[in-house]
Amino acid sequence: MFFIVWGFRVRFRTLSQGVFFCPSCGGDRQYNLQQAKRWFTLFWCPLIPLKDVGEPFVQCTTCRNAYKPAVLNQPTSAALSESLVTAMRGALVWLLRVEAPTPTTIAAAVEVLSATAQRPWSEAELEADVSQLDLSGLADQLAGLAGALNDHGRERFLADCTRVAAADGVISDGERSLLDNVASSLTMTPAHAMGVITQVSQQAGI
Repeated sequence: MFFIVWGFRVRFRTLSQGVFFCPSCGGDRQYNLQQAKRWFTLFWCPLIPLKDVGEPFVQCTTCRNAYKPAVLNQPTSAALSESLVTAMRGALVWLLRVEAPTPTTIAAAVEVLSATAQRPWSEAELEADVSQLDLSGLADQLAGLAGALNDHGRERFLADCTRVAAADGVISDGERSLLDNVASSLTMTPAHAMGVITQVSQQAGI
């Protein structure tokens, strides 16, 4: 007697691959964007693809946890670090163009950029930015950071800018207006921004 063994089986196919920020791992990891599909099988071999099963999902290749595709909208740690450096360069150049920089202001700016970039930043790099950097995209860069940083991250960004403005012992009206603009672009309330600026100013003896 001859038996025909048939049935159905679900298989997964990879739609795309890349790097994302894995919430479970807490860092950048490789991912597979996968889709389940039902197949008709004959003698346990998949022969005919049928309909998709469920929605596509993102699977971390390290922890194997699965997430909705919206997780890919979150910036990776590497991308966020790069955005922070780019925005900080722009904000500090903006400050240094408002008032003629002093040696203490330049030293403070180099220190902040070195900490943000996690590498030594040179005065030559800063001077090149002050003379050449295009600031037309700064508002968009800060707005992008506003959605990626938590409250502590936004406070730290504004505090670093304030430290540079206060390095020469005074925050001018132009510098204060600029700091307020930075805070507003980061979606900080005026009261929140004032608290950060006041705290840093007091620490600087102003």
